[in-house]
Amino acid sequence: MRALDEMRPKIVELTGAKLELAEKVEDLERALHSRDINISQLESLLNEVRYQKEESENKWQAALTEHEKEHSGAQKASLNLQKAHSDLEEELETALASLRNLELQRTNHHQEIARRLEEFERLTESYNTRSDELHNLKREVEARRRAQEEEQEFLERAQNEIEGLRVELDARDEEIQRLHEVVSSPVSS
Repeated sequence: MRALDEMRPKIVELTGAKLELAEKVEDLERALHSRDINISQLESLLNEVRYQKEESENKWQAALTEHEKEHSGAQKASLNLQKAHSDLEEELETALASLRNLELQRTNHHQEIARRLEEFERLTESYNTRSDELHNLKREVEARRRAQEEEQEFLERAQNEIEGLRVELDARDEEIQRLHEVVSSPVSS
């Protein structure tokens, strides 16, 4: 009986620890889900940036090709050569300004991509850390579960022993009662 009283606080402690570990595992799984959502959003943003960069480069190439065609046409038109040359220079300046603007945008896009990649690496590292923590917690929960099972087996063995002792004690009580009856029987006769 005393063994049961001694084991009861341990059982309560193990049950509390098991609940606490289960809460930690749930929190980590929620954090991992949130991390997966963030990674998906970052990948979507990265694809959008790449698409915008490609569109900008295509527009620049199309504008440059168009300007080259206009330049070729202006060379063939000898009567309007001077005017066409002036117009082409102006358009070229506009194209160069657009090109510089596109280069600036491309630089900004590269910086944004680098920042997103750095964030992705940080999230990946965080994910790996959380995964390790989750793995360790699961191992700890499993160890606690095995310990609790061992405690339960010990309690069951102890209860069986107590029951056996109780049966033995009842048998001895009956034997003592029988001996009392045997001893007192000749006196009364």
